[in-house]
Amino acid sequence: MRSPRNPSRRNRNIGTAKQGHGVNNRLVIPKGAWRDEREFTERLVNPREYSFEVYGEKKIALVEEPTPGHFYGCTIADIEHLLGMASEQDVSGLEVFLFRNPTRKQRLLSSVWGRFLYYARPGKYEGSAICFESQSLEPLSWKKSLGPEDQREMNRLREDGHRIELGRRSVEVHLSHASIRATTLFRTALHEIGHYVDWMTNVIDFEGTAEEGEYASRTFYSKPSAMKEDFAHRYALEAFERLKSEGKAPFGVRWDTEPMESSEILRHWFVGEDA
Repeated sequence: MRSPRNPSRRNRNIGTAKQGHGVNNRLVIPKGAWRDEREFTERLVNPREYSFEVYGEKKIALVEEPTPGHFYGCTIADIEHLLGMASEQDVSGLEVFLFRNPTRKQRLLSSVWGRFLYYARPGKYEGSAICFESQSLEPLSWKKSLGPEDQREMNRLREDGHRIELGRRSVEVHLSHASIRATTLFRTALHEIGHYVDWMTNVIDFEGTAEEGEYASRTFYSKPSAMKEDFAHRYALEAFERLKSEGKAPFGVRWDTEPMESSEILRHWFVGEDA
């Protein structure tokens, strides 16, 4: 009877990913120092600190200086004004706002307009945070074969004022100062507040027994990300439509020259050098 194993035959997995080929060459975002367990989104380099109040509650903004050609799209005063028009219940306890400048590798592998961090430790401050990332006017290139969610996002970008061009192999998204501001302030900021409201409602402020609270927490964290994103998108859309109907949005750039300069925070970090 023929043996099922022939040692002279070459293992088909040799030189493939199954045996680890190329593992050390993968493009990944490096971790910080071995003593620093924080995610890269929490590690800011020499951030400027600025405090403000909304509904009598102190808020902290930590701002990294963006690299040349990049800016944040909206100012801290814009965020302060937007929070003041939101429901006090929706923004109570949301105290940390990060303006971070991603590295080139982070932009390549994890590019976003903003993030909601359930718990962040950027230096001496900690708690739930909304993080905004610096952007540039360089066009964004998307694959031409878009899935349903990508198509919906493309439509949202078009509504924000970005110019969409269909090429032979890709879709080009052309940005402007105005369209970046619209996406950052009137959609992303409200979207991340929506994530905060969803989390607070279903986990933190849940009323019930300890067992019911633990079940609610497990249910929330096991919920598909698409469901959480749908809630945040819906919250942002409804909030902006309400502000728009009340004549409160969109609004122009807000800036506090003296306190910002005393904190060594410059205006062009938020609106761009050539805006």
